[in-house]
Amino acid sequence: MTEREVEFDPILDDGVVETVRGAADGPLFALVEFTPTEFRIAYVSSATRALYGVEGDDDEAMYDYFATVHEYVNLDLAEIDLFTESLFPMADDVRYITTALDMGKMVRVYLTDDRGVFVAMPSDAPVESVVTALRDATEA
Repeated sequence: MTEREVEFDPILDDGVVETVRGAADGPLFALVEFTPTEFRIAYVSSATRALYGVEGDDDEAMYDYFATVHEYVNLDLAEIDLFTESLFPMADDVRYITTALDMGKMVRVYLTDDRGVFVAMPSDAPVESVVTALRDATEA
């Protein structure tokens, strides 16, 4: 992917991507780092690009797609307080939220109160292993 400038310091480097891919014990579709205001695509598989009809290195199409995804996953950051302050006040932290679809799992891993990682992977991928590897690799 062609890098786009972001205001935050990216933490998903090639080493973190490989660590997470290894923990997935199979294919990984995408890894996207996000804050409330912006996102950075760290990895998108060729299968994912093909699924959305993206040919070759058409990064613009992937950025357009993930801009739409960001509009929604960004809302999760606002819900963290809902879970820890209102619904489950005995909880100190929301580590991740998983959405299981018929075609895969979409996991939003929260590294801080204002930074997360969107992980797209197959339905049978081990969520807890991926989350632990990602948090350990980023020291979250």
